[in-house]
Amino acid sequence: MFGYVRPFRPELKCKDFDLYRATYCGLCRCLRRRYGLIAPMLLNFDFTFLALLLWEPEEGFTPCRGRCHANPLRKLPMGYFTEGNIGKISSVLSTDMVFIEENCMTALADMMSYIFAEAIMLAFLFVIHPWLGLAGCALMLVLFKMDGAAYITLLPKSITTAIGKGLSQELGGYPAITMVTIMITGLFGAVGAPALLRLFRITEPMAQGLAIGASSHAAGTSRAVELGDVQGAASSLAIVVTGLLTVAAAPLFAHLAG
Repeated sequence: MFGYVRPFRPELKCKDFDLYRATYCGLCRCLRRRYGLIAPMLLNFDFTFLALLLWEPEEGFTPCRGRCHANPLRKLPMGYFTEGNIGKISSVLSTDMVFIEENCMTALADMMSYIFAEAIMLAFLFVIHPWLGLAGCALMLVLFKMDGAAYITLLPKSITTAIGKGLSQELGGYPAITMVTIMITGLFGAVGAPALLRLFRITEPMAQGLAIGASSHAAGTSRAVELGDVQGAASSLAIVVTGLLTVAAAPLFAHLAG
């Protein structure tokens, strides 16, 4: 609980403190029933004090016992709020509660939309993008009847030179030509990335950084840093992830060369 009007526990009798706690628990349950799951999270000392002032329980009041929503295994004493009693309280709180609830739901919807959009971008980075690049090389192998070593040389074209050179050599390609293709890919991304982002109307900073880093490695990242801090960080992450996934998937595509 939080708030300003706090009970002074040492000066309260046991029955008075039990009444205070029962008022809090009963108000929590009643607010949950009337306003949904968000309302109990906003309950505090001040709401409880206001409930005691407006409720005015009788002298011989005995709280009923009910299960706590936060811990259903516990049964706690709870004040029973009738529609009339809670009506007095809600008449004071209704405007604030509606305002808080609407704003919380709007914020929650915006947050879920952002998380969903980011999840799609990360799924594209982790799952789709490396496979698309390697599948494009496999398509070139079939259409142009490329030599196996030349085909393998192109597989690491979208990852950084330090990884691509070793991968090409390990799989049987031409490391020198691999380095040239990596440089061309990076320069194309560094020069053409801003124009392509404008052409396809990609304005989300995270998406811009992931797209540049996943396709044009370090050279493109230098341009992403110029676009903004978020773009630079996302591009750096994309370099690492794309490199690791390409190293894992490239041997599978290398077998297509026979």
